[in-house]
Amino acid sequence: MTRLLFPCLIAAATVACFLLPTSLAAQEAERAAAEPTEQPQRYLITVSEYRLDIDAAQLTAEAIAEAREAEGVAPVEVIMLSTMASAESMVQFGRSMTVTIGHVVSNRNVTARRTEEREVGTLLRLTAEPAGEKVAAKIEFECSRPVGQGSEDAPPDMVTTSFDTTQVFELGEPTLIAASTSGEPSFFFMTIHQR
Repeated sequence: MTRLLFPCLIAAATVACFLLPTSLAAQEAERAAAEPTEQPQRYLITVSEYRLDIDAAQLTAEAIAEAREAEGVAPVEVIMLSTMASAESMVQFGRSMTVTIGHVVSNRNVTARRTEEREVGTLLRLTAEPAGEKVAAKIEFECSRPVGQGSEDAPPDMVTTSFDTTQVFELGEPTLIAASTSGEPSFFFMTIHQR
């Protein structure tokens, strides 16, 4: 009888050894699935460039807000980018344009235009982090665009803007991140919305 009982006990112990870890693993997986997982914060970032007519001597937050809200003031450019907290994100819009840089006269008195390609566009790179009820963001921005049409013998002037800054933003509130009052005054605002 012990000869019959002993093999049955060994078989039962073997089955239990294989089933027990599986059932513990299954229980752990069920427990992990039942616990809520925290989703990373998601943001919609908007960077807007405005041309505002403000006297540099009277440059205040109130004057900027009034000029921005004045009728007929539309942004020159708006860049939007969705991102997750702590993830570096980047968007780039650009194009090549052919510009005339002069003329060449051949030995047969044939005039030909000399042209070259110029790259124009906008690049925005940022990382946003929750900072309590606010959001801290590191922003890198570059933009180049032609000014005017140029002439038959010369390309248009190119305006280049770049800045690199870190700021804390109130959600939903436009914040001035860069400005220049030289030439055509440019003001750059950034708004962060939580998604």
